[in-house]
Amino acid sequence: MYNNKNNLKKSLRYRLLPSSQHKALVITVIVGASSYSLAAQPPLPDPAGVIGREIETQQRRLTDSIPDKKVPAVKKDTESPESDTSQISSYSVVVLQGVRFNASRHLSQGELEGVVKPWLAKPVSYQDLQTILNGIKQLYRNKGIYTATAVFPEQSIEDGVVSVRLVEGRFGELVLAGDPVAEYDADYFQHWINTDWQEKSIDVTALERDIQFYNRVHDQRLQAELKAGQSFGLTDVVIRVPESEQGLTMYFDNYGSKDAGAEQFSLLYQRESVFDPADKLLAYGVVSNGLRSLSGSYFRIVGYDGWRLGATFQYTDMSLQSYDVNVVGDSLRLSLDARYLVWFNDDQWLNLLLSGSRLESENSIAGEPLSDYRNDRFQFGVEYNYVGHDWRINARLLNSRVNSVSKINNDNRYINLSSPELSVVYNFNKPFYVMSSLQGQWSGDKNLPASLGFTLGGIYSIRGYRSNAVSGDNGWKNQTELHYYGFSLKQSPVDSFIFFDYGEIYAPDRKEQITSTGIGLKFAMPMGSMEITAAQRLNAISSSERGGEVYARFILKFN
Repeated sequence: MYNNKNNLKKSLRYRLLPSSQHKALVITVIVGASSYSLAAQPPLPDPAGVIGREIETQQRRLTDSIPDKKVPAVKKDTESPESDTSQISSYSVVVLQGVRFNASRHLSQGELEGVVKPWLAKPVSYQDLQTILNGIKQLYRNKGIYTATAVFPEQSIEDGVVSVRLVEGRFGELVLAGDPVAEYDADYFQHWINTDWQEKSIDVTALERDIQFYNRVHDQRLQAELKAGQSFGLTDVVIRVPESEQGLTMYFDNYGSKDAGAEQFSLLYQRESVFDPADKLLAYGVVSNGLRSLSGSYFRIVGYDGWRLGATFQYTDMSLQSYDVNVVGDSLRLSLDARYLVWFNDDQWLNLLLSGSRLESENSIAGEPLSDYRNDRFQFGVEYNYVGHDWRINARLLNSRVNSVSKINNDNRYINLSSPELSVVYNFNKPFYVMSSLQGQWSGDKNLPASLGFTLGGIYSIRGYRSNAVSGDNGWKNQTELHYYGFSLKQSPVDSFIFFDYGEIYAPDRKEQITSTGIGLKFAMPMGSMEITAAQRLNAISSSERGGEVYARFILKFN
């Protein structure tokens, strides 16, 4: 029974061969057929699985981003109590015989004497006395204490002895400001930001670490400010909560696969703090002439140790209409993801990534089964981030173990994959910056199923070529862009760029490379933006692949 179906399927796949060699080649590409030799027993085509992975890439590019420029976790400029200098400043010069301090919880007598000793028994001016105060303040700063200072109290200098008051600010209260914050949110933040400073000076180093830890785990940008409290000597910690990322975004573009309809309409809905500040919801839908896709993700911070868990589903239904062959299929992907913050400092952090997923895809051609796959994948890896004043870097290394089952062939394979990724942004002196991304795949296995292969072509790969123009078991690709944002159009900023894309794929019987270059513009508009990219292919896959492509996208945002 299987042999009969397989023979029928092959006859349907290659039914157009007698009429035109070129037409047969196009049909083969449409259904995702490999160009491997028959002796190598290539896997069955899986267009639904390939397009489903393309939609997954689209969503990730819309929701993932390289972290923004470095922002200090704590603003350390505090309001110091005013010194009463009316008496001090009246002395033009005084021979300093000693300095009297009140008790300090942080500075030793020896440290204070070290600041004063160089000035003893010498004529000092008012400016010299201010230098002594600044030296004492620096002692506090060196210890990471920004809520303490030294002032001159009201006094009359006698016998050359000056009094200095050490004001070591105590913690007042934790105040949340910025995005509207519910009462239960305040309790949540209290778990992450230690306020056990009661009756003590605020440990700014510990506060910075708490804020950085929260931001790295939640992918947010909280910032703390130290403000004078309601009473003298008290300092409040004000947490600036950024506006939560939520709302609906609409996309109209021609970024889709031509086989399923390049012109597509997409909706992306994001909402943070769905039930509390620990979670985030994403929903993404795509519609084109031959494609319907819907995906949803829910992420949640679990506990207070650095874990984030998530669940994702994606369903894709596609229909490819070309010549006299009708290819239809659908795919369903379910995944569970985990991320753990392993290490961090002021401008770097390292995450451990774990995930398990199942992808099921079915395809038919002219009403007959073409392929029926199930891929069970376990994935683990690491992610490194660096955010400096000029550099922003994101690097990932993911390793996968896949159990791929072809139900039609009754074939079960275990496949190992390694996938490195690198994204870099460097800011030159305004108004220039450069972006570059590198992605690859390596596997020791041969003739991978189509949904596991490495593909090139399309707006998120090598621009100017159709989506999934070439594919193989292994490969790599690079996109590099030089941006200029020094002008505006009707008071709206314009980001212009030139780019160069290059990629290679490696299959058992061949190696292919494709290259493109071009220009692009991004316009900011009321409620959204517009992007236009023109790409020129630099080498052709076939005679029909000469020329280039123009991509356009209109974006509308509703908050």
